[in-house]
Amino acid sequence: HVDMVALLLLRAETDMNARTTAQQQTPLHLAAMHGHTAVSDELVRMGADLNLCDERDFSALMLAASVGHA
Repeated sequence: HVDMVALLLLRAETDMNARTTAQQQTPLHLAAMHGHTAVSDELVRMGADLNLCDERDFSALMLAASVGHA
C-alpha cells in the first residue's frame, strides 16, 4: 500500500493536509485511525503536518490512540 500511496500522491501533486468535509480529517488522520502505520510514516515523510487537528480537536496521534492504534 505504501508504494501506491506515495506514487499517487506524487503524481497528483496532492495537498498532504487536505481535509475531509465531514470531520475535517486529513489523510494522516485517516491512516492513523485505521492503523496504517507505514502509510502514516510515508505521509509524514512527504510533508503531512502532524499537528493539525480535526473538528473534535484531535491530532492524528490522538485519534489513533482513541481507537487503540497508538
